[in-house]
Amino acid sequence: MRRSEGSLRDPAHAGFRKVCRVLGPLMILGGFAMVVVGIYSFSKRIDEPLGFPMPFGKGEPRKPDLFWLAFVGMMVLIGGIWLTSIGFMGAAARYVAAETAPVATDTFNYVARGAREGVKEIVGAVAEGVRRDAAGKVMVRCHKCEAENDADAKFCKACGAAQRKSVACPACNERNDPDARFCDNCGGKLG
Repeated sequence: MRRSEGSLRDPAHAGFRKVCRVLGPLMILGGFAMVVVGIYSFSKRIDEPLGFPMPFGKGEPRKPDLFWLAFVGMMVLIGGIWLTSIGFMGAAARYVAAETAPVATDTFNYVARGAREGVKEIVGAVAEGVRRDAAGKVMVRCHKCEAENDADAKFCKACGAAQRKSVACPACNERNDPDARFCDNCGGKLG
């Protein structure tokens, strides 16, 4: 079943998504405003010496009283960014997928076109080793004399060379290549 572009897998999440999409940007704006007020409060007092009497009778210096808003505003700003990203995560993912899927498809097709000759060569090599006769029976070339034999033949009909794993290991009964001196399975010495 294909879902529409804006639909959610779980419809119960629609309310949460809406809250994130509204509350997140509001928190970003509020946090930004708090940071600006806190920095402004600090900058207005930065030219006055903190904690020292003002020269020439100008009175007591004032400390930046709203500077703490900058720190609180940063936390609110980070929370707003987080909520906004959650609220628009599905839309962002669909956008990224729509932008990257054609590029991935083009890349795959480019590689496939470039590899076509190599694949043909591999298939040709396999086809040389495995053929079908007129009745459709699979035929295999002998590795020694290149004569075609039935796929289930144990020995070549032209030269008599073993065509499959035909030496049984005395220890584990594993079938091994006829020219093997040690078992593929247990490493035991063969005949």
